[in-house]
Amino acid sequence: TTRARSKTMGRIKIPVEPRLPKVDSTLNLVFPYPMYESFLRDSFASPGDENGSFTQRSQDNDSLSWDPDDVVQSPEASEFTGEGIGSLGAIFSLWNTMVGSTILVLPYGFHEAGPVVGAATAALAAGCSLFTAQMIAKQGHGYSDYGVVSGLALGNWARQLCTASSLVCWCGVFVVYQIMMASSLTNLVQLLWDGMRIEYGCVAIAALLFPLCILRDLTTIIKLNAWGVVSVIFILIFMMTQSVRWFADGKAPDISDTLSSDVHNIKISGVGTLCGLLGAGYFSHNALLPIVRNKIDSSTHARDCTIAYVLVLCSYMIAGCLPSLAFATEMSKDNTQNFLLMACFKHNGMAFAAQGSLLLQLITVWPLILGLIRSTAFENLYGTTYPSKTKVVALNVGMMAASTLLAILLHNIVGTLLSYVAALAGLIYIYLIPFLMTRLMVQQNKADALREELLEGEGIKEDKEDPRCAEMEVDGVEMIVYEPIKWRQVIT
Repeated sequence: TTRARSKTMGRIKIPVEPRLPKVDSTLNLVFPYPMYESFLRDSFASPGDENGSFTQRSQDNDSLSWDPDDVVQSPEASEFTGEGIGSLGAIFSLWNTMVGSTILVLPYGFHEAGPVVGAATAALAAGCSLFTAQMIAKQGHGYSDYGVVSGLALGNWARQLCTASSLVCWCGVFVVYQIMMASSLTNLVQLLWDGMRIEYGCVAIAALLFPLCILRDLTTIIKLNAWGVVSVIFILIFMMTQSVRWFADGKAPDISDTLSSDVHNIKISGVGTLCGLLGAGYFSHNALLPIVRNKIDSSTHARDCTIAYVLVLCSYMIAGCLPSLAFATEMSKDNTQNFLLMACFKHNGMAFAAQGSLLLQLITVWPLILGLIRSTAFENLYGTTYPSKTKVVALNVGMMAASTLLAILLHNIVGTLLSYVAALAGLIYIYLIPFLMTRLMVQQNKADALREELLEGEGIKEDKEDPRCAEMEVDGVEMIVYEPIKWRQVIT
């Protein structure tokens, strides 16, 4: 063993988190495995190690003066060795993390805000999210959990706040995905049985997927979910082709009239709805550090993040702005917020195929979302992601019962529900914590400048009446230093 290296963030030294063993690299190329890293972290811990979680150990140490000599790791863990993912794999993982089934409610968001205002809002939100994502990549370099980094720098409250915001986001997405699965299942079953209702679909989804949700090893489900990107691409193609066909058939309203009406009648409430949906759409920040941590070349983080966000923005313009222009009239008449459930697609075979692919994809995603909630909650409460089967079953029953009830009550406002949940979580994780971390680093830089001036003695004028005092000016602020010589000795 060797003494652990430490990273310096301003004047705060943070111990370097031990590297996890490498996972099959093919997962990183087709699926953002780091979203589910907590499961793999638990499986790599020894069976008797209840404190194998770095997150649990770090939460017990609220002091910013954590001694790096207390951290012991192997020489192999100090530097990443082995094969990682390249820039293409990192870009695709980030894109796949952000572009998912939520694209189905983006047309509703763009319609509420208006195509022109919606496009400007989407671009602005992408720029802000990219800026804070790059801040996180810089501040948390070498770590896989930004909550741990913010907790060590700002205090344990910051780590708890990051954890709470992630849980809120996952719980909201858990309910939204159940609504989407139940809606797709109901429409498909109604082809054979007219008596199928959304309430039956919600209960059926919970009952059928319960056995998968109590599994401890979710590696197989993760590998199956790797094919979910095919479903997302198919839905994107469906939304684009149907919009183009609607224009070609002359069913779409005149674009100039739609744009003119949008510019002259800005809907503030609609902009708020779209901002909330984009909070979920651009929410890659809790998965960013594991992805960039597994990269071969760490010098291209900024470039890769920028490319990924530009691609995501283009995807959202295709999935949101284009359908809102083509189906503006239908969306005004239809009260559904799910694009696939619009009345004009009731006899569209391609729409049924898209619903089937969506259902198959979410069947593998839903247990993973519940697994994230479970592992995060239990890791903070018990220090392990799977304390016992009884506790796991109890948590799953409670979560699935609550989600089913909410899905039955709120299935008509799936877009509104997602916008509120994502706005709350995104405000904390995407904007608040990164800016507080940056503010702390700026303050530390000023403190370092003062320290350097004291060490060099520049700008210090001794007081003739009292030689123990001196006046100095730093950044335009005048201050009196008592016994500057002794102070220099202490700092040195």
